[in-house]
Amino acid sequence: MFNQKVKILNIKQETESVKTFFLQVSRQDLDFKPGQYIMLTIPSGTRSFSISSSPIVKNHIELSIKKYPDSKVAAEMHSLKINDEVLIKGPLGRFILKEQDKNSIFLAAGNGITPLRSMINYIIDKKLDINMQLLYSNKTKNEIIFYDEFLNLAEKNKNFKPYFNLTQEDWNGLKGRIDKKMIQDTLNIKDATFYISGPNEFVEATVKIIKDLNIPQEKINREVFVRPTS
Repeated sequence: MFNQKVKILNIKQETESVKTFFLQVSRQDLDFKPGQYIMLTIPSGTRSFSISSSPIVKNHIELSIKKYPDSKVAAEMHSLKINDEVLIKGPLGRFILKEQDKNSIFLAAGNGITPLRSMINYIIDKKLDINMQLLYSNKTKNEIIFYDEFLNLAEKNKNFKPYFNLTQEDWNGLKGRIDKKMIQDTLNIKDATFYISGPNEFVEATVKIIKDLNIPQEKINREVFVRPTS
């Protein structure tokens, strides 16, 4: 398992509260699967972060980190600069893409999009024969992480269809919380494998909806993002 300090190569501001950190580490040293995470340690503490980049990228990994008022680790990360170093350990986790399944549905809320972005880009990078549908929930349009990126990917890849819904802002797209009707009206769920990622309340509610649609348990994969308190 990889366990050492790595350098920050670049930093990208994704939204007002989310930055993506490009960490210098080779694919050979950190051989992860799409959906996995690492443990990151800096002076303020240790926290887990999903890898948001595709494993196909060879010379770095990306961590897309949201800054919370009550998270010292996230606050310190947002203060770091290019060439600063952080300690990472991994890869870890069993929330992993199942490449044999041909219809993948990704359901995310907020920063829960990060492991799903890794899966989506991996499928595209590998040119896998997998139909992808993304339904991504946020409060406002400005909080949608990777919005332009997903639209660009959809333009270039006919097997990827992204849908966005907002819960606290009026717009021309989908509105309100993800529910049974929204899933049935928007997505093709036939023979689908589901990947659900986000805060615990969202994941539990969405899993219940999926089960109500008579989706087998083995077709439901989940990753809960716990809001940090340190």
